[in-house]
Amino acid sequence: MHHKLIGAWLPPGGHLEPFELPHEAAVREAYEETGIRVEVCGPTLPAACDADAFFLPAPLCLHMVRAAHEAEDVYHLDLAYLCRLRQGYPALPAPIAGEGVVDSRWVRLDQAGGMPLARNVSQIIKRAGKSAWLPIS
Repeated sequence: MHHKLIGAWLPPGGHLEPFELPHEAAVREAYEETGIRVEVCGPTLPAACDADAFFLPAPLCLHMVRAAHEAEDVYHLDLAYLCRLRQGYPALPAPIAGEGVVDSRWVRLDQAGGMPLARNVSQIIKRAGKSAWLPIS
C-alpha cells in the first residue's frame, strides 16, 4: 500500500489496540487498510493449558524505524508478519485503499524493488521471499 503520510510503499500495518495481541493487530490492520482478510503464517505452536501464559505466532522479523511522531523523535519497533489470504476467496481479491492509504495493490516480490519503498521494506521482502513459511498455493 502507498502510505499517505510516509509517501512510500509498505505492507499494511499500524498500532496495537488495548488488549490486542501483535498478530491480531496485523490481521486487523490488513483488513482495515486493504479490505482483505488474512491469517498469519508460521510454524504450528505448542498448545498452552493456561489462558494467561501462551505462545504467540513468531513475526517474520522485528525491525526498528526512527520516525517523527507529533514533533518528537521516536523509535517504532515493528513486527512484520507473513500472511496469506483466509480461506473462502475464489480468486485473488483486489485490495482497496483504506484510510491513510493513497493506493493499494498486489505486487510480486521480485518486482517491488522498482517502487519507492519505506525504510527496511526491501529487506523484509527479501526475507519473506526466503521464508520457509511462504505459502505455496
